[in-house]
Amino acid sequence: MGLSFSQTSHGLPCILQAERAECGLACLAMIAGYYGHRVDLNTLRHEYPVSSHGASLKELLRIADGLQLHSRALRVEMEELASVQTPAILHWDLDHFVVLRALGQRHAWVHDPASGERRYTLAELGRHFTGVAIECVPGQDFRAQHRQRRSRLRELFTAFPGFYGSVLQLFALSLLIQLAGIGAAFHLQLVIDESISKADADLLTVLSLGFGLLMLIRVGMSFLRGTVQMYFTNLLGFQMAGNVMNHLMRLPVDFFLKRHVGDLVSRFSAVQEIRRLLSEDMITAALDGLMAVLGFGVLVLFNARLALIVLLFVFFTMLLKLGVLVPMRTRSEQMLVAEARAGSTFMESLRSMEMLKFYCRELPRIWTWRHQLAEQMNAGVQLRRLSLRVEAGFGLLAGLEYILVLHLAATQVLAGQISLGVMSAFLALRSQFSSSVTSFIDKLVQLRLMGLQLERVSDITCAETEFADFRLPETRGASPCSLSLENVSFSYAGERQALLQDLSLHIEAGEVVALVGESGSGKSTLLKLLGGLLPPSAGVLRVNGESLSAEGLRAHRASCAGVLQTDQLLSGTLRENIVLYADEVDEQRLQQAARMAGVDEFVESLPMGYRSLVGDMGASLSAGQAQRILLARAFYAGAGLLLLDEATANLDAALETHVLQSVSSLGVTTVMITHRAAPLQIASRVLLCHGGRVRELPKESFREQG
Repeated sequence: MGLSFSQTSHGLPCILQAERAECGLACLAMIAGYYGHRVDLNTLRHEYPVSSHGASLKELLRIADGLQLHSRALRVEMEELASVQTPAILHWDLDHFVVLRALGQRHAWVHDPASGERRYTLAELGRHFTGVAIECVPGQDFRAQHRQRRSRLRELFTAFPGFYGSVLQLFALSLLIQLAGIGAAFHLQLVIDESISKADADLLTVLSLGFGLLMLIRVGMSFLRGTVQMYFTNLLGFQMAGNVMNHLMRLPVDFFLKRHVGDLVSRFSAVQEIRRLLSEDMITAALDGLMAVLGFGVLVLFNARLALIVLLFVFFTMLLKLGVLVPMRTRSEQMLVAEARAGSTFMESLRSMEMLKFYCRELPRIWTWRHQLAEQMNAGVQLRRLSLRVEAGFGLLAGLEYILVLHLAATQVLAGQISLGVMSAFLALRSQFSSSVTSFIDKLVQLRLMGLQLERVSDITCAETEFADFRLPETRGASPCSLSLENVSFSYAGERQALLQDLSLHIEAGEVVALVGESGSGKSTLLKLLGGLLPPSAGVLRVNGESLSAEGLRAHRASCAGVLQTDQLLSGTLRENIVLYADEVDEQRLQQAARMAGVDEFVESLPMGYRSLVGDMGASLSAGQAQRILLARAFYAGAGLLLLDEATANLDAALETHVLQSVSSLGVTTVMITHRAAPLQIASRVLLCHGGRVRELPKESFREQG
């Protein structure tokens, strides 16, 4: 039997995962939120790091205990699932976790961290459910609370010169435009009551000229407001996007390893939506609110009874809009996540096109993308369907209000209580008032939904950076450096077993060291540790005898160069790729680096030479040519520490020998990973990585191990 626990008044939130393998964390966040502990994934991710391979059942139980939730894992059949206390976590498709919200006679309602709220038939549920469930209920020390790591608006931008002046100008111009619109209603009343009723053609001419001039002024102010808003919006958007990009580029490497590219692009794009809401909707909302108050005051002056009826319908409209705020937010988030997932698949397909064609797997990839596109479309349909219902409700309320107000106003005209001109002016003002109120409510809802965009951007801006700024030493040191590892261990976040364990190693300045070992033994990870790309989980890395601190991280990287497994060419010229967009280019050093990499003859044979364009994936170059360009990049840097991860794997024997001679002639500290024999010939030492440890091989076994 399942645990028995009383229902709470808290609804079950739907929290979508940001990283590939944090579905378990998202499920626990949902259940904690259901019982009153509202915590976001940024907070949980910081407190309970999860491996890139995901969390195990045991780890979920441990995290639940940390959240003061009493939990237990159950093995249940489909027939017994009704006895499980909901909400409960279900193991899904052997590699995923979801939350079972409720189970009915024919359907089950599930919150999926990957795709949002779903409804399944019991047969569909049985095909996904693996038979393992986790029940969670509050423990004795459980406390309702709200914890959230989210950026605030003021953290995304600072007031640039002219910021407040632009806001004031926009508000003042918008106010004048709205007041001019109110004046148009009085124009209608004066024409009917004073000109037409008294057959005064001269007054009609004066009114037409006067209000025509007012119309021209209004058009001019609209143009001026649009111009000010255009510059203000661009400046605000440029600064906000620049600040987020600045933060993104200071994040550690492992942040990017856990996320899909499409999701990061989607989250970064949320900055533009926030910019639009700030520069357009916030000012409009404030103005519409003010105009609604002023408009209602004018309506009361015209006819208090009719004004109260208009206000009553406005109240009903506001209740309708606020009632759908939560489901609209949920569906908006589901659509954004589905859009990001489809975008990731599309970009991955473009980057893998050669492989897909080689294996003739274009159709399966298209089917995968179509499935994700369908999910995106379905999420959009759900959001649009909700919007249509709200619009229909708006239309119904607006229509009923107009008919009722017109009927009562016409009745008062027939009774001689008001004039026809007053009725016409009241209806025009009522239309403008309703428009202002509707716009005000819409903008408030959009600003409320801005929290969703802030949460998405916060996944970037709340992540801890590696360093405070981009300052570098004035000169990149080319002198060889010594490296020491003292009892260093390393494991990726959330991993149960350390990849490298208690390593102690010393590399002399100018020494050439080769790393060998089977795939997956930690060679590339060790190389990244030496280059400062990954921080040790335990122990100390010393450079020239000094401990490498966070403050010295950038300086150390500035003294390194090399070729790593994930290196690739960027869009631009070959010259730009070799010098990596340096401000000043030493042409002699550029050509020397190309000669050392054995790529000079190839480049000079091209019509544009070093200014030849290359795609962002190096599509116009062979693997060997691209690798030599990457080697030339490393040689041009003139660094004191050279790190090479199978940097000659795509070269023929002659070119490999040439490159290795170039490496040897540099006289800098070099650490290289290899599975080939040739690089071992220039190494002063060969280190074998195995079982998380490193040991030196005797020189006589170099050739054998190679």
